[in-house]
Amino acid sequence: MSNKKKIIISIFVVSVIIVIAAGSAYAFFRFVTNSGNFESTAGKLDIDYNISEPNLTGVLIPSATRSGGVMESVTAKLRTGSVDGAINLYINPTEIEGIPLNALSYDVDVIDTSSNILNHYSGDFSTATIGTPYKIVDAYDLSTNLLTFNVYIWLDGTKINNENFNGNNHFNAVITADSVHITGEF
Repeated sequence: MSNKKKIIISIFVVSVIIVIAAGSAYAFFRFVTNSGNFESTAGKLDIDYNISEPNLTGVLIPSATRSGGVMESVTAKLRTGSVDGAINLYINPTEIEGIPLNALSYDVDVIDTSSNILNHYSGDFSTATIGTPYKIVDAYDLSTNLLTFNVYIWLDGTKINNENFNGNNHFNAVITADSVHITGEF
């Protein structure tokens, strides 16, 4: 047999061996990954949410409680057939004038359809910057039951003194939301 035929036969044999090895590895991999207690949801994330009034604006006066500020609501739920998901809520300040940031406070109550408070978040905007979304709710798990997120923003009077507050203040912000796909573990 000529050298040319030997080379062609050798290339063919090596190619067949590679194909057989790759096929065996693939079959083994498929068997191993499908043999455990693995559940897969091949659906899509489908969240239904509404922000009552996304624009927060006003002149804030110092108050001892959140009732002296502004309040807006966000409702959210998973639509039937959606994969597991969560929601993030943000306040994106567009203007903060004459207000010490550590005194600008927020509360968020998560409420179910029976008016039960399921969770509560609170904090201040001491590290907020204009034009940067400030996360106030982080990855709250949703279900097909409607939830209401009552967002309160107020000027905490206990953190105000004459040296850091000029009375000529203005606050503008936008409430925004995004969703998070909850993935399972392998």
